[in-house]
Amino acid sequence: MFLRHALPEWWIWRSPLEFSKAYSGTLMHFYRYFVDAAVERAERGERKEALRAIATALGISPLRGTYHLIAPRPLRKAFWASVGLRRRSKDATRDSLREH
Repeated sequence: MFLRHALPEWWIWRSPLEFSKAYSGTLMHFYRYFVDAAVERAERGERKEALRAIATALGISPLRGTYHLIAPRPLRKAFWASVGLRRRSKDATRDSLREH
């Protein structure tokens, strides 16, 4: 969307560097929106919508999204909550091992 509207108005930016910063800032804005949407939808139990928001975030920024799915970030928590797998606490794991 940015390029469709920005290219005809290229003269707004003084340099290619300014254009690049505006483009990357716009992408980051959209990425953050879809990460926030995924987190909110996962918290509400809207699994399909959360997964759709995660997929859209990954489409906008594949490398950042992949990192945020691997690292302990809100996107990762939203993913696991939306697929129904929640991380067990260490205490619960220890208690279940003691029972056996």
